[in-house]
Amino acid sequence: MLAAAVFGAVGGRAGAGAASPSRQGWWKVGLPTAGVGIGGLGNLKDPQAADVPDGGLLVQGGQSVSQPAAYAAMGFDLGTATVSGPVRLVPAPTTASVPGSKLIACPLNDPSFKPADGGAIADAPPYTCSSAVSATVDSSGAYVFDVAGLRRGDSLAVAILPSLPTDRVVFARPSADVLPVNESPAAADAGAASPTPDTGASSIGDGALPLPSTDTGPLGGVGGASSVPSVGDQTPPSAAAATPSALPAAQPATATHPSSTSYVPWVVVALLGVAGVLWTGAGAGEQP
Repeated sequence: MLAAAVFGAVGGRAGAGAASPSRQGWWKVGLPTAGVGIGGLGNLKDPQAADVPDGGLLVQGGQSVSQPAAYAAMGFDLGTATVSGPVRLVPAPTTASVPGSKLIACPLNDPSFKPADGGAIADAPPYTCSSAVSATVDSSGAYVFDVAGLRRGDSLAVAILPSLPTDRVVFARPSADVLPVNESPAAADAGAASPTPDTGASSIGDGALPLPSTDTGPLGGVGGASSVPSVGDQTPPSAAAATPSALPAAQPATATHPSSTSYVPWVVVALLGVAGVLWTGAGAGEQP
């Protein structure tokens, strides 16, 4: 049965959660369970898998680890999450499991496989046991596999195998928290609410927009009222273009106003005229 990966907060720790298998199945030697049937008894159950519950898994010893009678597999799509604990599988009640069975977990050669319930072992996903992990059994009887080191990229896909011919364990359907994980900090930040962009006008202080500074000196643009001209003092571009960049140099007063010495010739002429008149009058008085 295909189960989606599930992440949830547990234990009150930010980023902590658990995952269920994205893919799971089990395969066995002999006819597939779905193909078992005698005559009209098409629903006759394979005795080998008679005690396997719906969604459960069967692991059973065979000639060797590379030739088991039945084995299971699980695949997890982890993405950016990190494995923070072991896989924990619980044996199903009222089954013919063999106490003390020694099971191992080995990485699959390919994390992608087609799920099956009692499929033909020829169709089972291949595995490599050069880095096998041995299971331990906790106080509740659950099988615990420390598989964090078997992760490959964004996926964790493992085969659950017997190590002895006498091993046999029937597991209940894996729970939703079968694999503890921690969400990565980057993914946690991405899941946080993003700030809503401010589409209104930005404001500083009392809401007035800052004006560009015209001060190009060493302190230009650094605080101070002089670095930000007021709106009222700004000269319109047309007026600024008409204003000369510099006033003409001041001219001396003599260049625009006549000097008092320019009246001297006229005074001399007037005096000479008066003298001539007096002299003429005096000569006329002396004649007999």
